[in-house]
Amino acid sequence: MSVDDWGRDLRDLITRGRDAYGAGEVLGVLQREVASLTLGLDGLPPVLQADRPVLGVDACVAGWVGVLLGHDARLTVHVASTISALVAQVREGADVAVVAIDIPIGLPDDGVLRQADLLARQALPGKESAVRGATTRVAYRNDEFDVLGPKVLEVDAWVRDDPGTRVIEVEPELCFARLAGDPVLAAKRTDEGVQARREALGRAGIVPPPWYSGSGFAEHDLLDACAALWTAVRHLNGQSESLPPEPEVFSDGLPAAIRV
Repeated sequence: MSVDDWGRDLRDLITRGRDAYGAGEVLGVLQREVASLTLGLDGLPPVLQADRPVLGVDACVAGWVGVLLGHDARLTVHVASTISALVAQVREGADVAVVAIDIPIGLPDDGVLRQADLLARQALPGKESAVRGATTRVAYRNDEFDVLGPKVLEVDAWVRDDPGTRVIEVEPELCFARLAGDPVLAAKRTDEGVQARREALGRAGIVPPPWYSGSGFAEHDLLDACAALWTAVRHLNGQSESLPPEPEVFSDGLPAAIRV
């Protein structure tokens, strides 16, 4: 059989699958098989699943990008300009049980480094700088934090206003380190870094949804959201670890801990 003949047979098989199961199901199978070939794996682990929908979130140029794991084990991408709008968008079709987000939650009253940030840095030898470390609300209002400050303050206000679901702080590089066995030293914006992070996610049964340039978020934002999603599932199942084990609590009353 020639490659052309094989291609025609494949197209026919895809068409029959689409007619029988729907385009979404077929696309999911194809994405997993392509990921398996790309990652050089004989077969990916079982698809990541959760008893209730969970959401992984990362900041991006458009505002926020979220990856939702639904009841059907499919991953869908959602983008919105604000965190409240993103979660509201997702809730139109899913009762989200956990939102895991890469942003500080529980801000200190002074400039002393939180235990969560200190422990996360210690767990990432060679990648300590990935953990920026949280500071005070007053500092985040200064221009020196540029884009980051408004993002932190936005989530801070949202969390303190009762978002109606469990919200946890994550550090994607810590998630990738746990998935890969060691910190991923390659920069996340490089081809090597993207490939290494995709491999780490693949071994956890996560095949990131397709990414397209001009979608309002970078590929590394999508992968970070997927890493956050992995921790959201672990938290839902009572398996996530807390750094520190007993969260610090500052005057805002919010538990300050990074989950992984």
